[in-house]
Amino acid sequence: MPDDVPSDPDTAYQQAIAGAQTVAVAEARRLLAEVMADVDTAQVSYALARSAADAARREADEAQRRLKVAEESAARTERQIADLVRRTESTRDTLGLVAREAYKGTNLAALGVVLAAETPAELTTRYVGMRTLLRTGDSTLGRMAVDEAELRNAYARLTGQRVTLARRAEQAATARQDKEAAEQAAEAARGVLDEKSALVASALDAAEQARLEDYSRYMALLNESTAIGARLAGLDYGPGYGTGTFLRPGTGSTTSEYGPRLHPILGYVKLHTGLDFGRGDGAVYAADSGTVVEATWNTAYGNMVIVDHGLWNGQRLTTMYAHQRDLAVAVGQKVEKGQVIGTIGSTGYSTGPHLHFEVRLDGNHTDPWPWVADAPAPG
Repeated sequence: MPDDVPSDPDTAYQQAIAGAQTVAVAEARRLLAEVMADVDTAQVSYALARSAADAARREADEAQRRLKVAEESAARTERQIADLVRRTESTRDTLGLVAREAYKGTNLAALGVVLAAETPAELTTRYVGMRTLLRTGDSTLGRMAVDEAELRNAYARLTGQRVTLARRAEQAATARQDKEAAEQAAEAARGVLDEKSALVASALDAAEQARLEDYSRYMALLNESTAIGARLAGLDYGPGYGTGTFLRPGTGSTTSEYGPRLHPILGYVKLHTGLDFGRGDGAVYAADSGTVVEATWNTAYGNMVIVDHGLWNGQRLTTMYAHQRDLAVAVGQKVEKGQVIGTIGSTGYSTGPHLHFEVRLDGNHTDPWPWVADAPAPG
């Protein structure tokens, strides 16, 4: 946001309106402040949405990682179970073989050993073979018991792992949905930000166009002021009827002073050729007695009346009353000090109802303050 644009649109409007020739510059300034504020809001919203999307993406990645770990753990357990099943089946086969050999007439049964042995040496040989076979069966039985216990534990572990796996899969799916929703929200916030940024560009362009229009109107106002001075300087005056002392031409407060000043928004020095008075009671009063020498519509000054008050210190003294709502007097008409000669309006180059009041000597504008500073209010 440009440093000279207040965040409050009304403040921006009030800053721009003072001394402007048209409300366009103030309206453009208000619009600029509004869209600037919207951009700030959109930037915050986008930053929050982007942060949430990043967090959701990290959570989704972590959920996927946990799911993969659970899948690998379950797969290892399933492989272990397969190995245990194969070992158990092999052990059962071995036990079956031992049982069959023991059952069949292999002369290795305990009784057969005693009855069939013909010599001590043969008895010893048959007895050792029987014991070996029995030890083999015992060992196989023990190994099978261990394998079956491990198998039961593995099945129990797999059951728990499958529960965990289902939970991890559900979490991963939820995290993925959250990530997608967060990304969509961030994208939407980005769209809003882009839209607001485009509005800022448009508002900046409008503000610049309004500034150029205001400058053009100001130059037209200066040209018209110069033309009025030339007309007054060459005017064939009659008697002025002035008293030489003024009263205030309006009851409203002074809203703009006479003289040059740098406009805070427009950026160039503007010469204000009179005093501006607020609406007050709405009436325009003749500052002194005199003769109306101009009562006309003017593009810059709107409905404008100029009153001749005669000579003052050898110079022709006139007063101007601009931006009136309508014309209540006519050229050649004599008016008295304090007489109502019009109604405050906003015609011509005006940003709101006010009275633009000028004092001219031989057609040249001069500071009205010395004439009205101590002047009484009308009525």
